[in-house]
Amino acid sequence: MPARYKAKAVKKSSFLNMLLFPIMFMPLTMLYVASLSVSDLDKGLLDGAVAGMQVLMVLALYRFKTSKK
Repeated sequence: MPARYKAKAVKKSSFLNMLLFPIMFMPLTMLYVASLSVSDLDKGLLDGAVAGMQVLMVLALYRFKTSKK
């Protein structure tokens, strides 16, 4: 009896891995920035930059997951 459905290989995207790795370590980066011995303004700018990068990575991941193929 022939099979009706062919099994498809599940391929994990390297793009997805590239996004998930930095997202996991962003809180550690924020803690590192908080412990730096620089002025409050510099800490705020660095913290804002790290948070902004995290938001951009999450949006890219969302776009990748919801894009029509």
